[in-house]
Amino acid sequence: MIEFRCKNCGQKLSVQDQHSGKRVKCPKCGSVGVVPDNSDKIKFHCKNCGQSISVPQIHAGKKGKCPKCKNPVVVPSLKKEPADGAGTVSVVCSMCNEAVQVPETSRGQTIECPKCGSYIETSSESTPAASAESDASIPPTTDEDLYQEETEEYEESVGVDRRIIVVISAVAAVVIVGLIILAAVLRSSGSRPVEEPESRREQREVEETDVRVQAKAEPQEAEPHQVEAVPNLAETSVDYNNRGIAYGKKGEYDLAISDFTKAIEINPGFAKAYNNRGIAYGKKGEYDLAISDFTKAIEINPRLAEAYLNRGVAYKAKGQYDLAISDYTKAIEINPRYVEAYYNRGTAYIGKGEYDQAILDYTKAIEINPRLAEAYLNRGVAYKAKGQYDLAISDYTKAIEINPRDAMAYNNRGVAYDAKGQYDQAISDCTKAIEINPRLDMAYNNRGNAYNATGEYDRAISDFNKAIEINPGDAMAYYNRGGAYNAKAQYERAISDFNKAIEINPGDAKAYNNRGNAYRAKGQYDRAISDYNKALEINPSFAVAYSNRGFAHNNKGEYDQAISDCTKAIKINPGDAKAYNNRGNAYRAKGQYDQAISDYNKALEINPSFAMAYNNRAVAYYSKGEYDQAISDCTKAIEIKPRYAEAYSNRGNAYDAKAEHDQAISDYTKALEINPSFAMAYNNRAVAYYSKGEYDKAWEDVRKAQSLGYQVHPGFLNALRKASGRQR
Repeated sequence: MIEFRCKNCGQKLSVQDQHSGKRVKCPKCGSVGVVPDNSDKIKFHCKNCGQSISVPQIHAGKKGKCPKCKNPVVVPSLKKEPADGAGTVSVVCSMCNEAVQVPETSRGQTIECPKCGSYIETSSESTPAASAESDASIPPTTDEDLYQEETEEYEESVGVDRRIIVVISAVAAVVIVGLIILAAVLRSSGSRPVEEPESRREQREVEETDVRVQAKAEPQEAEPHQVEAVPNLAETSVDYNNRGIAYGKKGEYDLAISDFTKAIEINPGFAKAYNNRGIAYGKKGEYDLAISDFTKAIEINPRLAEAYLNRGVAYKAKGQYDLAISDYTKAIEINPRYVEAYYNRGTAYIGKGEYDQAILDYTKAIEINPRLAEAYLNRGVAYKAKGQYDLAISDYTKAIEINPRDAMAYNNRGVAYDAKGQYDQAISDCTKAIEINPRLDMAYNNRGNAYNATGEYDRAISDFNKAIEINPGDAMAYYNRGGAYNAKAQYERAISDFNKAIEINPGDAKAYNNRGNAYRAKGQYDRAISDYNKALEINPSFAVAYSNRGFAHNNKGEYDQAISDCTKAIKINPGDAKAYNNRGNAYRAKGQYDQAISDYNKALEINPSFAMAYNNRAVAYYSKGEYDQAISDCTKAIEIKPRYAEAYSNRGNAYDAKAEHDQAISDYTKALEINPSFAMAYNNRAVAYYSKGEYDKAWEDVRKAQSLGYQVHPGFLNALRKASGRQR
């Protein structure tokens, strides 16, 4: 009896010896296969093209031609069996096509492929092991090749050239018999080419702030893969399968689906046709149909790792990360060195926000294939999400070393530099990304954010304009441009951009928050509070929105509501320095200066470079009559932020309170150099000039303050009239 397994479903079959070399139908899946030839053969590979060749032992040492590439070949000589009888058998790995020599004693056992690490079940047949010389085997591929040809291998039936190998023989009859046998074997052989994978790069959101958000840069996901078509074959299920693959490569998915369906009709047990049809459905975004096909492929062949991988991709596309992770894990169980399964599982973990697990999977993918640039790129995304910016930058740099033309790696490294406050490096990297890919809208977005951070608002707006030109539906570009207009005090333009961002993405809580900021800056506190309410309705854990709503209540004189909102923000995010600062402002407005100072202290403990907290604490000290402390805090604020007009004005107030009028006038003058429209500074300098008896200068500053809309205190005006003897 001849024992072998169905190549489609793995069913173990037994047939009588006289059926050797004949075609039979699998009783389980219905696919048609060829019974292995039970005669003694020499098996070897063409050194030129790698074609598997099998010939009778009587042709050992003779010359012939490869039936595939037509190059001359020499049939290897027979080797003597070891003296102790410990012979070998030859098996072929179904994952990487590697021919593996194993001891005769390993028959019927499961072994690990030394090349790809997948598991092989050896046959219990008594066919002699291949006796070809070792240099006749197919050369193993590199790790990089494994990535480029990264998914399952498919059988392709009888498409090999049927011209026989010409063997030189002294006896013509023997030659003819040998050639007939060889032709029968060649009809059942075939190569297994695979398609080079594509990569999809999406966007992934980066750090949240209360004013601006970086453009998105999401991890890449390895796509499902198929095999190249073999032309000029008779119309069999494999022919339809291969033509479907060809259509799929051209993006003609409906035609591909039609051919895969035909292949399934001819052979209902064709697991790989279900898998391929699932891929085509996935390309069309019809994920439920794709999942159904992958599931059917798995039912037919539970060891088809690629079907688990592809079903995982479909589940991830639907946002069903747990199901995706389960399928990727199953693929890894089947093939522990399946690099794409580790890679995609890492992507699913990122989708769930489980960054440590993602990092572990990307690290494993890199161990298997150290040249997998995308794994470094995505591990960098995970490190960035954890705030480990240096590790992220290191990974992005490695991805760039492997692929110097990877625009996304430059873009992502720029985002990491931005998060570290290294804006020049951020701008440089985003510029490089744009040079490589002038249509990469997120690179313009991110460079615009870096310009925003350095106060170069016009350049930032120019970049956001370009991002919108490339992608008019990019809500984040409108959002970011609105932030730049806000910074320029162009509030109507800012509100218009936030309106557009909300129109594109009604669920964007940050757009409502920032539109609220613009309304608050315009003094429209009720509209601002309404927007903050909407932001909190969308995201009840949005600490910044609570803090900003507290700020608006403070502006309205609703100090208790302000304190309540800031306290909620602090509870959600104990590290929110701005929430402590805003609550301190409310306590100060209520005259509770010690509590205010305590909150400012906490804000500065969290962020020692928080210039505004120093300035506000100075105001609280001033209100308590502690003028030296106020001067010290204002000086610190100015050191951190040299163009801080309010800090100069407040320090001037403290100097004036100490009767150091010249120092006060110097500080007010500096504040006005920074901001010529600072009406309060004109008013305060007028008071200092009055104190020095310089009434003409005092009147001049009063007129300037009034021209800017400032209401000068009537008591001061009466005192100035009386002292100067003038009415104005």
